[in-house]
Amino acid sequence: MPVQELNKPIKAVIPLAEHEDIREDLIFNLNKLECLDLTYHDIERCLYINPKGVTKASTVLNHFGRDFVAFGNDQNDISLFKYAIYSVQVGDYPYLKDFADEVIPAINTVIAEKIKLLFEKF
Repeated sequence: MPVQELNKPIKAVIPLAEHEDIREDLIFNLNKLECLDLTYHDIERCLYINPKGVTKASTVLNHFGRDFVAFGNDQNDISLFKYAIYSVQVGDYPYLKDFADEVIPAINTVIAEKIKLLFEKF
């Protein structure tokens, strides 16, 4: 889709590293809207805001179905990993490991080789 046709945002990110004092009130008040999914990233200290039910997983499932292999590196990949037939964590984000079938280092050549191997397998 051309960027000019994007008339509804699908994600907003609010950096809160220098504003931790407003985090709880902000999340509380945004939750009142009941049309948003809010995720606070402890390491990045950012609040991620999506429309209710819109995630990487919901988008992939909607467009491609359940037959997919997922690569991810962060908290926002957890839902994607839950639905993938196989999931590969790239890097060392600690909270994603429990959902990954495999963990590889964030090295371009290693990632490329893993993509080739999984393309042949699946």
